[in-house]
Amino acid sequence: PPPSLRAPWPVGRPPAYGSPIAAENARPGEPGLRSGRQSFAHEIEAYADRVSARAGEVVGVHASVDAAHGVSWTLYRIGWYGGAGARRVSSGGAVRVSPQPVLFFGANMAY
Repeated sequence: PPPSLRAPWPVGRPPAYGSPIAAENARPGEPGLRSGRQSFAHEIEAYADRVSARAGEVVGVHASVDAAHGVSWTLYRIGWYGGAGARRVSSGGAVRVSPQPVLFFGANMAY
């Protein structure tokens, strides 16, 4: 007989299974993501070494500043969170950051 349209998916998943995405998005959010200080003069610039990670994976953050000093950080997970747009996952402080060399781009390469 054809498979039932009401069968759990994927096969073998218990019928009472709840989506981890729905459960995560139901958690309370924190609108503080947009309340931080902006760096119009490039006092600090940073980026993560990946755009997505699974629970337990390490995400590296690369940063450069205009002068060496300590910085604090806050990690947010982007999502619905009741309209807040993000949830604070972790934070830390007093990480020493130094200026990094500027990367110049030529016609066909970076040098």
